[in-house]
Amino acid sequence: MRVSNRKRVFVNSGAGFLGSYLYERLLRDGCDVLCVNNFYSGTKDNIVRLMGNPHFELMRHDVTFPLYVEVDEIYNLFMKPLPQDDPRHQPDITFAKTQLNWESKVSLEDGIKKTVLYFKEALFNEAVCCYPML
Repeated sequence: MRVSNRKRVFVNSGAGFLGSYLYERLLRDGCDVLCVNNFYSGTKDNIVRLMGNPHFELMRHDVTFPLYVEVDEIYNLFMKPLPQDDPRHQPDITFAKTQLNWESKVSLEDGIKKTVLYFKEALFNEAVCCYPML
């Protein structure tokens, strides 16, 4: 039996960079949040600031094994990490340049910064970037 009317949200593999910001948004929106992570690539450092919040719960678990919980929403942030020496680990824009005749208007570093700012804005629903995405 549920004691609270708060929405219960399950976030899989949420101890990464994006998950940590998603939690802040969900908690601010009045949700109870369950973070499930096996910490293969995520780290507690990303979510330590949330550990004292009574509406945030952390569970170390590998979701390749069954897990039964009652939730209202599920966010799956799982992404299989690539080995550092895998060529797919770095962005490859050669194909876009040669096959699609595309040329970037911003440097890779500026593009990454703008992408991170874009996702922060999307998660927090507030303007954090003064430059449009190109």
